[in-house]
Amino acid sequence: MNNFTKNKTGNCSKSLVNILAPVNDELARLEAFFPENLSTDNIILNQITEYIIKSGGKRLRPAMCYLFCKLFNNGTVDNNNFKLGAALELIHIATLLHDDVIDEADSRRGINTVNKQWGNKTSILTGDFFLSQALKLLNTIQNNKVQNIFINVVEKICSGEIQQNFSKFKNISMNEYIEKSKRKTALLFMAGTKSTAILSNRSENQVQIAENYAINIGIAFQIIDDILNFTASDEVTGKPQGLDLLNGTLTAPAIYALDYYKKEKDNTLLFLINNRFKNKNKNDINIAIDLILQTDGVNKSKELAKNYIQQACSELKLMEDNIYKYHLINLANFTTR
Repeated sequence: MNNFTKNKTGNCSKSLVNILAPVNDELARLEAFFPENLSTDNIILNQITEYIIKSGGKRLRPAMCYLFCKLFNNGTVDNNNFKLGAALELIHIATLLHDDVIDEADSRRGINTVNKQWGNKTSILTGDFFLSQALKLLNTIQNNKVQNIFINVVEKICSGEIQQNFSKFKNISMNEYIEKSKRKTALLFMAGTKSTAILSNRSENQVQIAENYAINIGIAFQIIDDILNFTASDEVTGKPQGLDLLNGTLTAPAIYALDYYKKEKDNTLLFLINNRFKNKNKNDINIAIDLILQTDGVNKSKELAKNYIQQACSELKLMEDNIYKYHLINLANFTTR
């Protein structure tokens, strides 16, 4: 979770509400769609599904999908594109359910995770259920290009997660980090925008614009999320500070910090990481976080995110001028606030 998260003052939420106002009807329809279409004859599964849906989320992936759809189709969202957005969110939820097991996370969005509440096996199987429902929706769209996009994206997400798991506590390069962020976050954004362009019968050039916009904003989104894991409180992010680092996942602030300390010939941070924080000793992780925050790693990471946002916005220059284009630009810029 990143700075799209609702804060206690409500300012962040209000700004995002304004940005997503053009797709309010579609997002409201989506919230009604989920309980109506995810119901089964399994009472426990229904309880878990209700728990997940009620836990919320900003629905940014379908929102971006619907904004592009309205950009391409004179302010309308047809049934196929609506189902596309729903499938997109279901896949996203499935990845979160699996991630929480992998990361041994106890909380998300300030409440217990499904694995904390019902156990790891149930969380994984519920994630599989959400993925199956997404595939059923995509099948009803009956577009081979769209189906292939999602098949390839899910494959790359899984491959990326496996690669990340075997790269824990390893000092990766910035290029490797960006590629990981692309697989972890950006590709799912891209699946929605690119598919919307295809379903809207847009030119290859405009399909590419939709794809590039989403890739860039998705990478920036992940960078900001990684920054907040060092700079924001547990209450804001919904997960413990430094959890990624504690689990051995090196992100932009840590990579920049390691580079700084290497030039300073100071191996303290590198030693703590290589030593895996003495089996997750809390004092060691706090020392590591402080060492990272003492460098310009966070500021450099913010600048990196801003560069990707600028690239995302520049992709839209060739698109027709209408309200939806400017809301997409505002959505991109809002990521780094």
